[in-house]
Amino acid sequence: MHLVTWVSLAAVLAVAVITDLKEKKIYDWLTIPSLVYFGILHLVFDRWSGLIGSIVGAALLFGLSLLLAALSKGQLGGGDIKLFSVIGAALGAPDGLLTMLLTFLAAGMAAWPILLVQRVRRNKDKKLTELALAPFMALGTGIVLLLLN
Repeated sequence: MHLVTWVSLAAVLAVAVITDLKEKKIYDWLTIPSLVYFGILHLVFDRWSGLIGSIVGAALLFGLSLLLAALSKGQLGGGDIKLFSVIGAALGAPDGLLTMLLTFLAAGMAAWPILLVQRVRRNKDKKLTELALAPFMALGTGIVLLLLN
């Protein structure tokens, strides 16, 4: 993977983390152009096989995230789905899937103490259990990028 891909993906994830933490949103103006950008980047550096790998990665992570969103009854939002697609477009299917796995492992480890406290307090406030997922996507992506090096 090329350095420009790493830096570009880090920039996209940094913006997503900030907006997700502040506003609980990951915007289309960030994700949709990023999908196109990473496709073009792979085409330039790796020719047609790179573009195909980018498309397959984006489509696979989009489909899996959409399925998870349906199963989680709205806990995974549209911005999360599109950001996973961007990660798939940048990293390809195998590394994108590993990133997704690490993302949910990290988010799960962060969520269980919150859920435990909420249960002990018998608090039903949904806002207390909502976690911004973009920071965990960034963490998962960072781990995968370190493993690739």
